[in-house]
Amino acid sequence: MPQNRLAFLATVLMPAIAVVPSSASAAVITFEDAAEGNLGTYAGVNWNQQWTNYSDIQSPYNAKSGKNRVFSANYTNPTAFFFNQDVTFEGAWFSGYDEANVSFQLFRDGLQVATSGFLLPSDNPTFLSSGFSGVVDEVRVFAEGGYYVMDDVTFSSSGAVPEPATWALMILGFGAVGYSMRRRQKAAVRFA
Repeated sequence: MPQNRLAFLATVLMPAIAVVPSSASAAVITFEDAAEGNLGTYAGVNWNQQWTNYSDIQSPYNAKSGKNRVFSANYTNPTAFFFNQDVTFEGAWFSGYDEANVSFQLFRDGLQVATSGFLLPSDNPTFLSSGFSGVVDEVRVFAEGGYYVMDDVTFSSSGAVPEPATWALMILGFGAVGYSMRRRQKAAVRFA
């Protein structure tokens, strides 16, 4: 009977391990609580004094959420921002003039790892996906021949190390499966 209980526990625990959320956490930078003006380090990102946060209503430079958004204070391409850890950069929302033709170049440890598609902004904020699921530590924004604003920068911190509860559940599940298998082997030897 104990063997059946262990088999049942293993059957229940293994799927539970599969659905335990990873330790990665999604983040969206909305700029709502940032001081207006040039950004240094804000929300764990080094904006390198190249981005300016503002809240004035000014079409076609509309924010995706709230009132605040950023624009490039550096009028040369590209304008970069740097994460203080490896992240999966998902993308950002853009609005502005359609001549801007915005794109991303993604870097890790100084090496380019991906380039996004292009987006022609409008007065309706539109999401530009990075199109890359690997980790990065630097994003460069290119805008060819136009003006734009960026809002709701979206990324996930890399989940390189699982949470302690995940480890405990995984170890318990593997232990139950291993114990169950060992009991079956001993039982098979007795009947042979």
